[in-house]
Amino acid sequence: MESITSVTARSSEKIALANRKIAQMKNNSNSDACTVKEAFDTKGIILKYIDKFPGIRYREILRLTGLTNGTLEYHLKILESTHKVAVFRRDGIRAGYYPIDIILSTCQPMNLIY
Repeated sequence: MESITSVTARSSEKIALANRKIAQMKNNSNSDACTVKEAFDTKGIILKYIDKFPGIRYREILRLTGLTNGTLEYHLKILESTHKVAVFRRDGIRAGYYPIDIILSTCQPMNLIY
């Protein structure tokens, strides 16, 4: 059984990782940089990664953002329902997340489930 100390240490590491990633995004001077508002906006952070890596998988977004599983799922469902991202699925399994503008210009509409 895992001790409370190790769970707390792991949670602290995830928070530190997320804070470092936010700081990198804020300090980055190239086109991938985001505004302070986006850095503290969960959906903005998720959209930045989807824009940067079209077709990114759920677990990769989870790893890069440092978000919890439930938080990421919640925000992705909102982004999907508001048509900000599209999800290409095979056999009901999520295959990848795409910016809506890329999907509309390159894929057949019958492959998308909103």
